[in-house]
Amino acid sequence: MNHGKYTIKDLLTNPSLEQIIIPEIQRDYVWSKENVEGLLTSIETDFKEQKKKVTEINDDLLNLMSSEIKEVFLRTLSENKVFSNIGFIYAYCGEGDVSSKYFLIDGQQRMTTMYLLLLSISIKDIKQHIFRNTYFNHNIPKIDYKVRDAAHDFLIEFVDFMLNDGNVKHVKEQYWYYTLYESDKTIQSIITNYTVIQSFIDKSDMDFSFVENNIELYYFDTAKSEQGEELYIYMNSRGESVQPNENIKAQLLEGLSDDDKHKKGKEWEFWQNLFWKNRGKNENADEGFDEFLRWIEIIGYIQNNPTLSQKEQIEFVRKTKASSRISKNFITFDRVELYFKAIERLSDKDIKYFDEKWLSGVKDLIDYVIILPALLYVEKYPNASTIEINRFMRFFYNIIKSDDVAKNPTLYASQVILLTTEFLQTGLLDISEIIQIKKEGKYNNILTVEEIFKFKLYIKPPIGSIREEIESEFWTVEDFGITNGKIQFILDCMNIDANTEIVESFDFQQFCKYSLHFRKLFKQPNDLLRRALLTFGEYILWDGYSTNLEMHRYNFGFEEEHWRVIVSHENTKPVIVSLMHKFRNKPTLNSEQYKEILEKIIDKWNETEPVHDWKVNFIKKPEYLSFCEAKRACIGEKEVYLLQSIKVTNSSSYKKVRI
Repeated sequence: MNHGKYTIKDLLTNPSLEQIIIPEIQRDYVWSKENVEGLLTSIETDFKEQKKKVTEINDDLLNLMSSEIKEVFLRTLSENKVFSNIGFIYAYCGEGDVSSKYFLIDGQQRMTTMYLLLLSISIKDIKQHIFRNTYFNHNIPKIDYKVRDAAHDFLIEFVDFMLNDGNVKHVKEQYWYYTLYESDKTIQSIITNYTVIQSFIDKSDMDFSFVENNIELYYFDTAKSEQGEELYIYMNSRGESVQPNENIKAQLLEGLSDDDKHKKGKEWEFWQNLFWKNRGKNENADEGFDEFLRWIEIIGYIQNNPTLSQKEQIEFVRKTKASSRISKNFITFDRVELYFKAIERLSDKDIKYFDEKWLSGVKDLIDYVIILPALLYVEKYPNASTIEINRFMRFFYNIIKSDDVAKNPTLYASQVILLTTEFLQTGLLDISEIIQIKKEGKYNNILTVEEIFKFKLYIKPPIGSIREEIESEFWTVEDFGITNGKIQFILDCMNIDANTEIVESFDFQQFCKYSLHFRKLFKQPNDLLRRALLTFGEYILWDGYSTNLEMHRYNFGFEEEHWRVIVSHENTKPVIVSLMHKFRNKPTLNSEQYKEILEKIIDKWNETEPVHDWKVNFIKKPEYLSFCEAKRACIGEKEVYLLQSIKVTNSSSYKKVRI
């Protein structure tokens, strides 16, 4: 069947078409009442316009006309017929034994609704015999569901039941209606929407002939059609535009031979299926597939415009992400195929660092900072080992944890493309060797002093150590929530300046000890730890101003984000480092041993501190911090208010203590 414009009747009665099949990979029939009524209202508007144009014509009037005038009159009447266009549908013809079956790729919601409309209005106009002979001959529905066998079986029984004077209200009472149908979305939507359609046409003058002959659509065979910019025409009368990935496909198919169109159309369908399987809660594959094409466009544009200003880079990435249209300037079948193979590899369960929903459509631009370089790397090195890919991705995984990246992900997205491109152009495979391309002042925000230090250690591990064990320990520290992708705090405990340290002298065993004790102590910080910390100094954070108490509020470390600030801020970090030095030479300890050491620190605390120092009571009286459920207090010169909850709302939520 050739592509082009068809009426519903012309399409479904085409000699080459036995059935239109909704294949298993398609989603359920899920149109809502609003969707159905919106389409019906649009069709009825066109029907009313057509009705105004048709005068009362009868055979007597036509017989009064000469044959020439009659021919002109009927031709003019036909040319001025009002059609209701429901947009585009896409399908491809089966092969071999199913060559007369056309498998629907897009348009099933509208086509199923049209089939139910034909059924309902044929019954209203007492044209059941026409429907049965034309659209349900030998109990074979012209539009059939293969989403599940249940939907197929139900549709046949349902149509036959309705054509035999059945009532939709009694469908669920029939012997052929099974309990499992209750959980089938397609079946339930067919019942619900048929009821909506029946109610609508009962109040309408629309007739069976108009539905058959005046509702039209554009049919495109994905294996044969020559599709181009015309696909920017709206999908339907409600203004639903063509999906970007479908339009890109149409433009790429344009100009190809029929054989190539068929081959490439099949490939596109195969690619689309991966996004269908990974669609998450999306209705279809479009959101994920469109996003994939945006990645290719962004990569191509940035690579071909390396001298863009930061402002231009940011604006391009931002606009591309937000746009509902995708340019094919940097998208070809070959590039799509290469990057598709890359995402297949990156979808392997042994590849880490991606959210499980990454192929359903990226919501956060910060994810570009890891996804785009990963695509570039695996596209360049499709046979790279799992450890090589994970090492590469680990670097960018740490980058996205940075507050600077979170504030400006669009800039970093373009920067990592340029950095990765330079890295790959040198023929390097090991991410550690990326330090070879570092240029003064360029990529300093990505290739930080800490990252370079780690890479140097990976390339040349200290005597007695191997890369894998260093990586494992560093990654463990980086994944510890408080450190937020960095090992800097442990280096501070060791008094190491990553800018000047000679890697050969790095004491890896000492690093491991600090790492272990830090993670044990701060995995679930308790009041004993907070009190012990206070013996080394004021590590608390300013936490706003209480207008109720007219005092400044402070935080003793409650949530992970608070501790993250405490261990990194120049004013509070020394306190944590001082505590960690107490564990410098300690072996592996159990929880009871940690408790004993912390209690000993508190007991031996030098009580020559000023008598009125607020820390005294917090250190010596456990009940103070115990009272503060969110570890907040208002601290003044002569008094302290212990806050029981995060916000002071009434007099019973805090306790006043004299210093």
